[in-house]
Amino acid sequence: MFLAVAVNASLVVPAYANGSTPLPDPNGVTLLALGLMGLIIGRRAASKRNKD
Repeated sequence: MFLAVAVNASLVVPAYANGSTPLPDPNGVTLLALGLMGLIIGRRAASKRNKD
C-alpha cells in the first residue's frame, strides 16, 4: 500500500515542470489591458485639455 502511494506521488508533477511557463488567466490580462487603455486615453484627453 505504501509503495503504491509513493509511486503515484512521484508521478504527479506540476503542469509547468516540462519546461513551459504558466500563462496568466485571461481575466487578469483583460483587466490589465483595460487599465492601460484607460491610462492612455486619460493622458491624451488631459494633454488636449491643457493645449486649449
